[in-house]
Amino acid sequence: MRIRKQTAELLERFRAFLARLPDQGRTVRVLAGLVLFLLAFGVLVALNVLLRAGGLWGDLAFALVVTTAVLWALTRATRVLLGRDKQFRAFPRAVSATVLALIGLPVAVVTWPLGTALLLLPLAAWGVVLLARHFGAVRHDLPPLWAAALVGVGLLVLFVGLRPSLSSADRVPRAVPPARVDEADADIAERFRPLLFFDSGEQRYPLDIEDAIADGRMEMCRAGVRGDG
Repeated sequence: MRIRKQTAELLERFRAFLARLPDQGRTVRVLAGLVLFLLAFGVLVALNVLLRAGGLWGDLAFALVVTTAVLWALTRATRVLLGRDKQFRAFPRAVSATVLALIGLPVAVVTWPLGTALLLLPLAAWGVVLLARHFGAVRHDLPPLWAAALVGVGLLVLFVGLRPSLSSADRVPRAVPPARVDEADADIAERFRPLLFFDSGEQRYPLDIEDAIADGRMEMCRAGVRGDG
């Protein structure tokens, strides 16, 4: 409460400063809008670079940022409709819901049952406190639900990061080594070797070419067969 009061006082002083300016602070507002636009454009460029170069982690970071931003905007837009006051904190709730949906729930399913139990433990504790307050057994303030969700996801991530590898299936698979060809057949193999072409939509190369062909994940390039490109 003290920090919030000090922040409100600083904002009030800044508004009073703008009101005393000759143009009522219009120039400052225009410059602030320009700075915010440059910041937003910088975030967009950073997300684009992260998405292109970050692989799966880049995809996850992009999904987290976009989903959080959209959910935060929708929560703010529906605040009046749902009867929430100006003190309602939309951003931490948006972060919590996004992290829980995109990280917590999928990882909890994969790490069942221990991971699921760790994720649900803070949420269950929050529910117990809520019931205790309802029946008058506890008079302490109820912590926000979004904080309990973030604690659960944090415990789950810590569990996944510290647990030992359970089997060889947890390790990243390696590419299939090239086949050994006799020296006498090397010229024939070189002449009839397959040519693999990847377009701009290919984000990751297959580790096993024969398996990719068998599953239909690769198609014959007619232009390459005819010698047109």
